[in-house]
Amino acid sequence: MIRKATPQDAKKVAPLIYSASGETIRLFLGADFTIERAIAIIEQLFTLEDVFISYQYTLVFEENNTILGIAIAYPYNRIKLFDKNIEAWLAEHNYAKTQVFSTSEANADEFYLDSIAVDAAAQGRGIASLLFESVENLVRNSDLKILSLIVDINKNKAHQIYLNKGFSDADKRQLYGNEYYHMVKEIK
Repeated sequence: MIRKATPQDAKKVAPLIYSASGETIRLFLGADFTIERAIAIIEQLFTLEDVFISYQYTLVFEENNTILGIAIAYPYNRIKLFDKNIEAWLAEHNYAKTQVFSTSEANADEFYLDSIAVDAAAQGRGIASLLFESVENLVRNSDLKILSLIVDINKNKAHQIYLNKGFSDADKRQLYGNEYYHMVKEIK
């Protein structure tokens, strides 16, 4: 079953979020990075409102009280608010100011699929496809009609999956020291 996440899901979803976007957390932890510390930070951020990995923007696939997959998606026109809130949280917790959140992964007129992840033991069961369909429904029910995402240009398999799902390459972007395809799909 797919449902909206709640703050109480933090411990269960944090490892999945880390598997999809842990490199972002690594960037602001720097030398203090450990996987355990990154997951603990994700748990904290997940419970906040109006940040890029908030429960507010997360869908979960749950089966037998076990969360097996997540998708995080939001209107990209909210990113400046997210950045402001993350920077305030970082300062409050004595992390160095970072340029991580001044990137442009999408355009303001797009609904951005930030992360999608499925537990390794549950892969191959169509959970990611169900999460994609649910995200597309979020877009249909919004004022935005373009769903976007980024994929590292070196991840050919992931790139092909998104092409097969109807995405096309809009452009290439330099983010976090790597080059990414910025991919878009019109949702009708």
